[in-house]
Amino acid sequence: SDGTAVPIHYAQRMRVLQVNRGLRASKDEGFNICDACGMWSPPDKHYGPDEKCGMAEDHRVTGVYLVTEGNHDALIIDLIAPDGQDPNKTAVTMLYALQGAIGVTYGLDDSELSGGIYPHPDNRDNGRRLLIYETDEGSLGALATLATGSEHAWHKVMATALEVLHEQPDAPADERACIDPSYECLRSFY
Repeated sequence: SDGTAVPIHYAQRMRVLQVNRGLRASKDEGFNICDACGMWSPPDKHYGPDEKCGMAEDHRVTGVYLVTEGNHDALIIDLIAPDGQDPNKTAVTMLYALQGAIGVTYGLDDSELSGGIYPHPDNRDNGRRLLIYETDEGSLGALATLATGSEHAWHKVMATALEVLHEQPDAPADERACIDPSYECLRSFY
């Protein structure tokens, strides 16, 4: 809102490497697999002297990470949170508002865009790096069109992002928009 430019970079067919290190709610890092039957994250009762797969120490493989790699069109956005704002909340709000706005503007399904939040490349405490990418390998063309299009394309996406956040510029300041990221606006429980 203060007119500060936000660096946005377009990367065509960027190599995206994703690592799934396990369930968020788990105290263990990675997944567990029974190598006797192939079951993922079997319960403790799965193993035992009278069980088909035998003892856990003989067949439980721990710390398994899932890795996927692909080439995707992407936007990289280096964001600085406004003074006094939580950079994590700002980043979450911006990521999901932009994903929703790009999806609406270019007629994409929710599953056709993904993204993540990473530390700012200059290690700024109030900054975050956002990555938004098309989930189909190669290109759907939406991010390429946005990145190589006119300023009008960005204005349209940003206007739609404000709609996603229920921004009402003419309303009183305390009623204008979502203050914190919420499921109602962002359609995510991030």
